[in-house]
Amino acid sequence: MRTGEWRLFYFEQNATILIHKSLLPAIPPELNHMDVSPKRFRDVKNPEVLFNIFSLYVNINPMAAREIYDIYKNNVMDYYKLKTELYKK
Repeated sequence: MRTGEWRLFYFEQNATILIHKSLLPAIPPELNHMDVSPKRFRDVKNPEVLFNIFSLYVNINPMAAREIYDIYKNNVMDYYKLKTELYKK
């Protein structure tokens, strides 16, 4: 993505779709406006999934990463052994 040849098209909890910029004209306009906001992860409780989502957002939208961090703090139980360690990363 840093070369500018690829664009983040969409991502979910377990997959990311990157598309080469040469293919963008072939994408229907309605698909270019898919929801990639952090709010769609508000019910996720899996700490590993949230950490991976956070790591992606840090690179593309730091403010959204902050929202994922808050979701992580609220949704992951304090009994999770690595919770405080992940806070430090």
